[in-house]
Formats: sequence, structure tokens, C-alpha cells
Amino acid sequence: MTILENYELIGGHVGRQVSVVVAAKGRTDAEIKEVYRAGGKLFGENTVQKGAERFDFYHLLNVNVHMLGHLQSNKVKEAVRVFDCIETIDSIELAKKVDEEAGEIGKQILILLQVNISNDSNKFGFKAEDVEQAVVEIQKLKNCILVGLMTITSMENNREDYKAMKQLYDKVSIKHKYYLSMGMSDSYKIAVEEGSNMIRIGTAIFGPRQ
Repeated sequence: MTILENYELIGGHVGRQVSVVVAAKGRTDAEIKEVYRAGGKLFGENTVQKGAERFDFYHLLNVNVHMLGHLQSNKVKEAVRVFDCIETIDSIELAKKVDEEAGEIGKQILILLQVNISNDSNKFGFKAEDVEQAVVEIQKLKNCILVGLMTITSMENNREDYKAMKQLYDKVSIKHKYYLSMGMSDSYKIAVEEGSNMIRIGTAIFGPRQ
């Protein structure tokens, strides 16, 4: 199937209520343009470096770009410049640094809190029990607009993890509660069944990387 056919198929599976972030890691500009022509408006990069390299390219397409990978504190200044949304805020300290750098350039930036819902030592994110307090602290910031939660789960228990994330999402008091970002190419259907309204898709759109 073509990139266009794959993108349309995923849209048919999940419906208009679910936002599809096109994960562009390892993909060419030409491939990204194909998704754009198919209607893609949200794209994600895993590194600040790649987001910066494609900054002008994405700007010309007039699309929104999300940071999907782990954000190191020494890359925050550049991340704030090149991304519209950072999905991987995993500490209060990181959020404060993002807020400070956004203030320096007069920008308000959307953020999601990354939750380590499966308590996986190999994954980043807040512990579930720490999220409510983190939300309280982070919503005091002036230049970060908290719009939801995200998670990357272990494949072994992803349905149970997604259920737990939805319960947490419904429980926390986020002023601008728009997005529960969970589900990737191999699990997005389960994630949507369990309440996700934002999925991050690469392989299922583009096919395997060459």
C-alpha cells in the first residue's frame, strides 16, 4: 500500500476525534511531503537536532511539530525554538526550564506530561502517583500550556497500561485538558479503544524503514 493509502486507512480506523502525529524519525523529506499531501498536519521528531534541521521545511508546509523523544536539559533552548509542542516533559524541573526559555523568546509552548505508567526502569516519565502534584506545580508556569498526558508503554501489558492512563487522565485537574497521547503503530487500535485521542504513528504510515 502507498503512504496515502496507509494514512487514509488509519484515519478510517480511528475517526476524526483522534489526532494522528506522524512520527518522522528516519524518514525523508519526500516521504513527509507525501503524508502532508494526504492531509497530515501534525508531525513529530524524536530529537531536537532533527527538528532544527527540518525547521524551515516544516515552516514552509505550515504544520505543527511535536517533540516525541526524551528532552535533555541542555537542549531545551533549541527545542523551545523549533517545536510547537513537547510531549515528553518528565520532571517539574524540565518544565520550569522550558518555561524560562519560552519566556526569553516571548513564546507560549504546548506541553504534555510523560507518565511512566508501567513503572519501567528503562522508560522516562512521572510515576502515576506523582502526576497530580506535578500538574498543580506546572500549571503555575506562564509560558507552558499543559494540554494533557502521554505515555510509552511496555508491549506486554499495553491494554492494562492504557486503561490505567485513561483513569489517571480523567482524574487529574488539567485546565486545558485536550490530549491523551498514547499508542503507536503496533498498538494504536488498542490505545484508541481505551481512550487515546492522540496517536504517534510512523511505520504503519510509511512502512518499514529501509
